[in-house]
Amino acid sequence: MNVARKSNLAQAIEQMPKAELHVHLEGSISHETIEELARKNGIDSYAARGRANPARLRYGHLVDFLEAYRVRCKCLRSADDFQVACTDVLESLHALNVRYAEIMIAPTLHRMNGLSMDEIMPVLARTAGEFSKKNGLEARFILDVGRQFGREHAWQTVREAARQQDSGVIAIGLGGDEVHYSPELFVEQFAWARKQGLHLVAHAGEVGDSASVWGAVNSLGVERIGHGLGARGDEALLETLRIRQIPVDMCPTSNVETGAVRSYADHPLADFLRRGLLVTVNSDDPAMFGTSLTQEYSVCWQELGLAWSELKLLCLNGIRGSFLPDKDKERFLEEFTEELAEIESETGLR
Repeated sequence: MNVARKSNLAQAIEQMPKAELHVHLEGSISHETIEELARKNGIDSYAARGRANPARLRYGHLVDFLEAYRVRCKCLRSADDFQVACTDVLESLHALNVRYAEIMIAPTLHRMNGLSMDEIMPVLARTAGEFSKKNGLEARFILDVGRQFGREHAWQTVREAARQQDSGVIAIGLGGDEVHYSPELFVEQFAWARKQGLHLVAHAGEVGDSASVWGAVNSLGVERIGHGLGARGDEALLETLRIRQIPVDMCPTSNVETGAVRSYADHPLADFLRRGLLVTVNSDDPAMFGTSLTQEYSVCWQELGLAWSELKLLCLNGIRGSFLPDKDKERFLEEFTEELAEIESETGLR
């Protein structure tokens, strides 16, 4: 690729409209803001920053990352803290030209710190609504069940999610320790959440194998998979994901940083996309991994070898894989397609 085309492609990635479907609120708060909140609430600010090392060393294992994440959550001790955090995250997303985001929250960790989603969500809804009116970025929220906290905490989370649908909660998720807690443990909670009108998504195959993904799809009936690395090598599963067009939200830098894959060269995103799976690209916990959604698109280009046409497909998949109503998907897809065409015209990319 010649120098001019490289420059044009980098410019196009910067300018392209984006959707972010797999991003955690707590792991997206900037280092400056998390330090401010840590000092305010008497938390060790160094521990709260997470991986801010310019050498970009790995966490070593997902469990190490989850412990750093827990410390971050301790920095949020009031509804006002969540307003500050939400504004910070939305500003960061807006700067990347993100137009739509589905932001995950870890209710159990905050419940353990004395806060319920019934207290927090109205504040987040107001903050996101005001930001949208001013800047045009639309945001919704997903409440994540932490596997390791057990079934009763899971029930509390899904009930909070059901009560807070008017505050922008659109889905229930499953996260946490995938190795020791299978999706099948939470069948009742997810079935109940579906009956309340909530969408369903699960981290599956991040560090678990294909059985974890099968469990999320068949037992929980999820509509979207987070990470999905464990699906590779299971041809029947990959074909099921392709035929049913179950979106797979992939986060390359996150997977390298937690050791879920050995390197970018080992990441299956390009293979999944070229097989016809509905793959989206996301940043997961950008502040903790030293990345951004724009950087993840650059990784897909520079490290995974995707062409501009494939980057465009990922971009549009971000809307196709969302939990937006069909009419809103059509609106965003039309807007994105028009803007991508303008970018092509300006940069000469095809």
